Amino acid sequence: LAFSPDGQWLAATWPRSRARLFPLPSTDHADVPKLPEHRVATGLVFDAGGTHLTGGSNGDDLMVVPLDGGEPRVLEGFQSDVWVESLAFSPSGRLVAAATSVSSDVRMLRVWNLDTGEVRAFELPRIGTSTSFGNEDNVQNLWFSDEDTVVTVGPTHFLRWNLPDGSSEQVVAVDAVTYRAAAASYDVEKVLVIEDDTGKGDGSVCDIPKLYDLSAGTVEELPSFGDCVRVVALDPDGTVAVTGDNEGIIRVGLIADGERHLLAGHEGAVECVAISPDLRWVASVGADSTLRLWPMPDLSKPPLHNLPREDLIAKLHTLTNLRAVRDEESSTGWTIEVGPFPGWATVPEW
Repeated sequence: LAFSPDGQWLAATWPRSRARLFPLPSTDHADVPKLPEHRVATGLVFDAGGTHLTGGSNGDDLMVVPLDGGEPRVLEGFQSDVWVESLAFSPSGRLVAAATSVSSDVRMLRVWNLDTGEVRAFELPRIGTSTSFGNEDNVQNLWFSDEDTVVTVGPTHFLRWNLPDGSSEQVVAVDAVTYRAAAASYDVEKVLVIEDDTGKGDGSVCDIPKLYDLSAGTVEELPSFGDCVRVVALDPDGTVAVTGDNEGIIRVGLIADGERHLLAGHEGAVECVAISPDLRWVASVGADSTLRLWPMPDLSKPPLHNLPREDLIAKLHTLTNLRAVRDEESSTGWTIEVGPFPGWATVPEW
């Protein structure tokens, strides 16, 4: 999932399917650009201007797609047996970076200059020894922090790359953990990660999310965002986080505030989450094969589930014409009754 920087589009893709663009509510688009009839399974990201989209999966699938209908540009260099999970545009949109996520022998960071056609390749340093995924030095996530700097996160490393001289340094100390999900602020000073590679009972990777503050050199666990989180998202400023867990619950909140809003609806695990840059929307995809778009909760107010009972019932009355009523024939003793819709008592500002 990826939101465009101007809040106009949501890009999404599914396995064995081409990527699609969805216009967001309150936007006026007579025509929706069609993306190439080409399987793009991972790594969707817009450039800062919202004019291009990049993504890929296998090494020979990587491309940059102009949204004005122009011809896609293939990013050459990786072979077809290399899997790439993350791509990134530089702030100017002139550069694109991608790195090996799964490969038996190729461990490489590549940077394409879209203006000149130059391609630079940097070998990933051999830092780790082994993990349960067998790709100890590969990259699951990467971002540009400026035109000359890329940050990469992998099973046993957290590296900052200096592109002009090709050098890299370990940003924080890691202890052979596996980074399975990560999200970064726009300046890549704050990075939210899931580190566990052991799973929580059903074999699915999940854990308490951790926030790395690279400028302060600190790391903080965020248990209020869930103890079996599998996917994460951060807003551009690194102040609002969204997480999705194995039970289908999405948590949204200010990182500095202990109250989290709950978005419930997915049946089964949440597979992907995203925050629109204007903080109007949360998007999610679940194992139930649904794509959901949620209005961002009002983070200045208490979450719905924390309201006193009378306030909660009053709020629910303004939101729905569904009622739980007694039903002796039901196995639970209750049933849901659909009543006449009286109109919004308080019109939602979506």
